[in-house]
Amino acid sequence: MADRWLIFTPAPPGTHRIALYPARENTPTAVQIAQTELLPSIIARKAVELDFAGMDLCTQSWLHALLFEAVRIAWALRVPIHAIHADPAVTEGLRFLESYALGG
Repeated sequence: MADRWLIFTPAPPGTHRIALYPARENTPTAVQIAQTELLPSIIARKAVELDFAGMDLCTQSWLHALLFEAVRIAWALRVPIHAIHADPAVTEGLRFLESYALGG
């Protein structure tokens, strides 16, 4: 886990879970989720679980709105972000975002 903050396994029981399907491809809603749910959990040093069930792809702009800042803060605070039910195309987008969010 040393260089990965997005983890593609379920989080421990009791972890804050965020279902993303209702917000699919709605960038303003992704920003709202990031600001009201995702970032506060990470800043409190609590792992989160993002549920991508039902989403066969995500645009990079939507993923960026949701996760760019969160990945950077999660890295700084050493807090994992779990992604579950991510189809291969979504996983690829998440790995790409993590790579550029962390500068490499």
